[in-house]
Amino acid sequence: MGDGDGLGRMLGSMPPASDTIDVLLIGGGAREHAMARALHGSARLGALYTTHPENPGLIALAQPVDVPVSIREIYRLQQFIEKRGIGLVVIGPEEPLAEGFADKLASPTCRVFGPGKDGARIEGDKAWAKTLMRAASIPAAASSEVTARIANRAWPYWSWSSAPAARASRSTSARLMTAGS
Repeated sequence: MGDGDGLGRMLGSMPPASDTIDVLLIGGGAREHAMARALHGSARLGALYTTHPENPGLIALAQPVDVPVSIREIYRLQQFIEKRGIGLVVIGPEEPLAEGFADKLASPTCRVFGPGKDGARIEGDKAWAKTLMRAASIPAAASSEVTARIANRAWPYWSWSSAPAARASRSTSARLMTAGS
């Protein structure tokens, strides 16, 4: 209803199944805290749940989930959503989006705010994004893709120079994006 912000408008556009909508917020950083504050200001918000109760700003606004939050145990989060009647899941961080949380949690009774795994790939896989941009002739900074073995050997040099411009998550892939090549 007229909250004046995108999240408030999304809550207002939900089907009129009930007066309020329970929301699960995935993520624990400053971006998610800002989202929680925006959601908290909506007249349509019922209960707000967070996956990161260790963040004092989030726990002041939301209740903690009582299940593990991982793609390997996504069924537990699905059960939590179903049991609590959550109508909207808001995913902030790139990692759960890239892992496919949005695809797994969306259902006929629960909408998800965030792209699916394929849509999140452009943000979660820097090497793939650079390849896509080159193929589409989209201007972008120069970059190189190196293996984890080479990156680990070169790390002492890079840590003392200004060479790296952006580094992809080592846990996600064995690729490292560096400036100039």
